[in-house]
Amino acid sequence: MARPPHTVRASGDATVNAKPDRAQVTVGVYSQAPTADAASQQNATLTSRVLSALKQVIGSRGQIQTSGFVANPQMQYEKNGGTPKITGYAATNRLTLTLDDLALVSKVVDTAIGAGATQIESVSFSLKNDEAVRAQALAEASRKAYDAAQAIAKALSLTVVGVVEAQTGSQAPNPVPLFRAAQSQMAAQTVEATPIEPGEIEIHATVTVAVEVR
Repeated sequence: MARPPHTVRASGDATVNAKPDRAQVTVGVYSQAPTADAASQQNATLTSRVLSALKQVIGSRGQIQTSGFVANPQMQYEKNGGTPKITGYAATNRLTLTLDDLALVSKVVDTAIGAGATQIESVSFSLKNDEAVRAQALAEASRKAYDAAQAIAKALSLTVVGVVEAQTGSQAPNPVPLFRAAQSQMAAQTVEATPIEPGEIEIHATVTVAVEVR
């Protein structure tokens, strides 16, 4: 029966920075009214106005889709218990914009609020194609893991004769959130444009190798 090889295991981490070339902006439109129908109708009117304004801004340089719609009763709970009462209804429509022109992000944020959006729920940046960047991060992590394994083997007076196993992992970049409360249309027209800096995206990779030693 063959004996299993003697091995040394080591890990390597690497981070590669890249400039984003795509952005996603999620806009919330909130309305409330005494009845569900009224809340939905008000929300539809307000959302249509926001959509129209945003379409004029982005033209063919982005896409807009509805990412969620919620209509719920607003409840009033008595301090001493009892049956809660419905005091009205609220409706929220969420629109997600995908932009390939990052110069539009600030204008989209200000336009949405000026047209009646109640919240900019998030702004996130990403890469249209991150394969090359991830491959670079994995390559660097692999070299670090192998070099670490060789250093361990050398310190133990052993010689690396081959790689037995390699495991990889990578971490997707986290969205960069931006929250901003609604302003009146007049106020939105008098303030400066919202400053938004995409910065760089960090792509992380970890590689663990097991090498045979003698």
